[in-house]
Amino acid sequence: SITYANLGDVLRRMGGVKNLARAREAYVQYLQMSEEIAEESALTEDERSVAVAYERNGDICMEAGTQEDIKEAVRLYGLERDIWEQLKERLERLDYLRGIAIAWQKQGTAYKELSEEGAAEQSAACIRQALSFWQQLAEESGLIQNERDIAICYERLGDLAHRTGGAAEDEALEYYGKEEEIWRRLIKALGTADA
Repeated sequence: SITYANLGDVLRRMGGVKNLARAREAYVQYLQMSEEIAEESALTEDERSVAVAYERNGDICMEAGTQEDIKEAVRLYGLERDIWEQLKERLERLDYLRGIAIAWQKQGTAYKELSEEGAAEQSAACIRQALSFWQQLAEESGLIQNERDIAICYERLGDLAHRTGGAAEDEALEYYGKEEEIWRRLIKALGTADA
């Protein structure tokens, strides 16, 4: 199944409409094979492959960019998150916590791109969930580099509040202030914001 994932990755990097369509086909094959293997296997690694396949399929839907594709990405990121959460319940590992945070964050980004009523609120709710998992990961790992993702969440929450306007502008400023504080701390600790 990893062959299909690699094929999809190469086709995505090559760009173009035809290659994007071919990448999507490869990722669908990757997902189907990963699910089949995981059903027959009791290995955690095979379940992780399914989660990654959901993520890659969600990413390719986001690249396609139609409202229907974005709705599908929301669904796929939710399925990805479900797997990471199940894995984390069985085994306490930081990479599973990271998987949950990424899935929430990507789902929030997808909701942000939807033009239907309530999508902005859904986006903010997902980003807040991602933020709490990134904060937990930063605390448990002790690595300052994990704070980069916390800063990105604050930026996205600030953008959403700014987009809302009105009274939410104060909230946007608060989020942007927290983001700036983290970037300053990262630069001071690491000499760069590239964590």
